[in-house]
Amino acid sequence: MQLKTQPTEVTIDRFLESEKNFRAIDECQKIITLFQNSTGFQPTIWGSSIIGFGSYEFQYASGKTSIWFLSGFAPRKSTYVFYIMGGFAHCETLLSKLGKHKTGKGCLYVKELLDIDFNVLEKIILQGIENLKNCKTCVKINAS
Repeated sequence: MQLKTQPTEVTIDRFLESEKNFRAIDECQKIITLFQNSTGFQPTIWGSSIIGFGSYEFQYASGKTSIWFLSGFAPRKSTYVFYIMGGFAHCETLLSKLGKHKTGKGCLYVKELLDIDFNVLEKIILQGIENLKNCKTCVKINAS
């Protein structure tokens, strides 16, 4: 089974130049630098609007496998969406120190970067990746 959202060949520069409805490019560059430094992975554009870092292979109950990014973010018109693919297990204390945000199942929503602590965000990203390493459906963490 192949997911609809796949990694693309679009460069980060081209992606940032083409977007008209999101935050300043320097904010996205700041987030990209945070992800690169914390994960050690280079950014890849997934689909039309997600900047992902690293990848992992996971297995469905049917036995089929698919690839997805380890962690990433999407700049949206009114918010940043941070994808914490390993979820927020063991992140309760960190989330309480992050600053103004909302969470979904594996998403962290932030309206203003000034409202959050980047050091705490980095720890949440790394904890999410660690959670993936312990996930029963995660087959393999890839270096890309």
